[in-house]
Parts: sequence; structure tokens; C-alpha cells
Amino acid sequence: MLKKLLNRIKNSFPHITIRSRYAVEYDSIKSQLVGIDNGIVLWEIDFDGKTSINPNNRVDWSSEFRQMLGFTDEKDFPGLLASWSARLHPEDKEKTLAALTAHLDSTTGAKPYDVEYRLMLKNGDYKHFHARGAAMRDHKGAPLKMIGSLIDISDKRDLERLVKDHAAGLEKKQIIFDSLYNVGSAISTVNKQTFEKILSKSMGVLGTSINADRVQIWRNENVGSNLHFTLSDEWLSDYAIKLESAPKCITYPYDVVPGWEDKLRRVKHINNPIIDLLPHEYTFFNRHGVRSLMIIPLFKNESLWGFLRVDDCRNERVFSSDELSDVNTAGQFLALALIVRDSLDAANSETEKNTELKHWFKSILDAVPVAISVTDADMNLTFINAAIENMIGKKRENIYGKRCNVLNTDICNTPNCGIACAKRFVNRTFYKSSGKSYQVDVSKLVDMDGKDAGYVEVIQDITEPGLQQELTFEEKINRSGFMR
Repeated sequence: MLKKLLNRIKNSFPHITIRSRYAVEYDSIKSQLVGIDNGIVLWEIDFDGKTSINPNNRVDWSSEFRQMLGFTDEKDFPGLLASWSARLHPEDKEKTLAALTAHLDSTTGAKPYDVEYRLMLKNGDYKHFHARGAAMRDHKGAPLKMIGSLIDISDKRDLERLVKDHAAGLEKKQIIFDSLYNVGSAISTVNKQTFEKILSKSMGVLGTSINADRVQIWRNENVGSNLHFTLSDEWLSDYAIKLESAPKCITYPYDVVPGWEDKLRRVKHINNPIIDLLPHEYTFFNRHGVRSLMIIPLFKNESLWGFLRVDDCRNERVFSSDELSDVNTAGQFLALALIVRDSLDAANSETEKNTELKHWFKSILDAVPVAISVTDADMNLTFINAAIENMIGKKRENIYGKRCNVLNTDICNTPNCGIACAKRFVNRTFYKSSGKSYQVDVSKLVDMDGKDAGYVEVIQDITEPGLQQELTFEEKINRSGFMR
């Protein structure tokens, strides 16, 4: 009799049990959210058993939540779901609301609300956020209230983008370097026609890497008493092929662009949309479909030899400093390669040819901004470029013929030595020195008979750029939470 009475009381007042359980569950969820996220802000949505969401759902936005977005109070950021949903990034809105709905529709809460999205701040900027939440439900599983957290992960995403961009930049530079190396290797080993194809391919790699449509090398020559520039070599994108272009070997006097000869002699780069040029300059380039251009002066023995020109025929833009640097390095290398090739073609004897080749090939390798060393088969140094000299603080003449461990890098005399790795058919190794990270690529050299003749090592500084000096790269990642 007593048991039946107790059951009647329980069935008549189910909310007593529900509310008691609700309070415990509320405290538990809130505690878990605070424990998971460091630097979180909280929010609460009332549903009263309705699973559908609408813009007028009441939401308790915490003061910290509003401040994170640049707002202050209920007046400028009302306690409605629409205050938040209207500020979701268009690309993230559908998936974010779908995740919220899926969690509410799951009567057991089996589908968690755990999503990242971009949210517009009061000033109109977007930031990346990570949101988590869980609903408290009645005895039928219908949501009564949802508690959630929000954390700003913009720094984490910025660091990820920095790492990705840095890796892409290194890969791009490696591709450009490889193409330039092919040009240098072909200077004295192929006929003129093949050399021009290799040169054009390298120019294409350079143009493609910066989304350009036209790459040209122009040489200076004297016509009478006036200096002219003549089109020597050219690469065109598929788009530029359809446009009007200057025929090879066409010559113009510098008078057609007054002031440019003096500017180039003073090592001044030109980097503009052509709409920013003077009217006569605009007319000169516009007829060839140019929208933006970059011009790099090229020198031979400190005298203006010509220039490298890069055209964007589709976009008005200023090329970035990194693009300017890559084009400048490549341009000087290609000009030296052409000078060497010209010198070899003009040489009348094998002695003159070898002397000229040695001089210019040294000049080419000295112009490359990465460290290069060459050893014989016994690991004795036969060549180092200027970058190696600067790295170790020694003149090449003083270490030629000595064992390569005279370079005194951190991997010398260890199993990670570049040549030791190459002998094990591992052509890449790494080391750190003075807070910097280096990548070493090794290739075997063979003589004319195909026999082993030595090794060439290329050392590149792959240290992450742009980080504060007082923080190591690993510390920067750890502080950001990137590896959590």
C-alpha cells in the first residue's frame, strides 16, 4: 500500500527528480568545460524542451563573451541566438548551425557539439574560435538548456599558416634553385639550341612560381652613340602566348623610357602596375597587354649589362619583397649563365675556354645565396663558394686540398655527415648550429668516364623566419598550444 502511494507521488511530481538531476548535471557540464579549455568564455541557451533553434532563442552571453567580440552589454549585443548566428562567417555558418542542431536532436547527446568557426568582431574583422557545448535534457531526452564554451584560437591558426607558408616558400625556392642549377650544368655540355630550351624552362619555373605571364631577358648594346636594349630570351605563359609580344632580337633605345637607364644603373628596381607609370611608359607597355611589371637590373663587372623583366598580364599588383628577392637572385644567375655561354662560344682555344668557364662558373656559384662545397672522392675540398666563406670565416685558398671536416659543422666526423649519408644512399641530412637549422643536400659527382669523382654539398638555412629572437621556434609552438 505504501509503495503504491510513493509511486503516485513520484508520478505526480516528476519535475522534483528532473530539477534535482538537472542541477547536478549543470554543475558537472560547466566544470568539464572550464577544465577542458584554458581562457574560455561561457554561454547558455534556453530551449525548454524544444529541439528546433531559431534566432529568438534566449541566450545568456557572458560579459567575457561579449568583450571577446568587442561588445560591452545587452544593448549592443542582445541575449538572442541571432546576435551570434548573424556574425558567423558565410563559409562556416551552415556547418556550425548543423552541428548545433545535430547535438540537440540526439536525445542521448551522442553527437557532441565541438566545432571551429570564424566569427565577425564588432570592428568587422574575423577571428577563429573553437566552441564546445552540451545540452541538459529531460527524462525524454528533450533539451532544456545548453551550456557552451568559446576559446579564441586565432593565434594558433596564424602560426599554422606561418608554418605552412614557410614550408611552401622553401619548396618554391628549392624548385627555382634546381632549375638554375640545370642551367649552370648545361653551360658547357650542350649545344646552343638545347641550352636555350633549358634556359627557357628555368625562366618558366621562375615565372610560374610568382604567377607571372611573361619573363624576358634584355641585353644592352651600343648602337652608334646611344645605348639600346635588345630582347635576348623570353618565356610566355599560355595566357601571354595569345597576346601581342615583341619579336626576339628587337631593339629599343633607352630614350623610349627616359630616366630608366640612370635608374637601372643605380640598381633601382621597377615594381608597379603600369597604370602608375608615366603616360608614355604606360603606352609602351600597354600595347603588349601588360598590367603590372617588375624590372631587375643585371650587371657584368659592375657595368649595366641589361635587365630581367617580369610581366603580369592579368592583375594590377606590386610584387612582394620575397618575389622581388627570388627574381633578383635568379636574374643575376641567368645573366651570368648567358655571359658564360657567350664567352665560351667566342673562345678560340680550349685553354681560353676552360679559363673563362672556371672564372664564370665560380662567379655563378658565388652569386647563389646558399652554401655550396665540392670535394674529391677522398673528401678533400676542391671548391667552396662565397656563402661557405662567409659561414666559416675562412678564405677558400687556405682550405683547398684539406679534408672537408675543416668546415667544422656540427655533423662533421659524425654518422650524420652529408657525405657519410650519401655513401649510405641518403642524400639529405640536417643539423643545428648557433640557434639556426640547416638542411644539407648531397650529390655524387662522376667524371667523363662515369667514375666517381667526388661530392657536391648544398647547405641551406631553413630556420623559421619572422619569430621573435627571444623565443625559439619550438617555444613559439608550445606557447600557442599548436601541438596540444
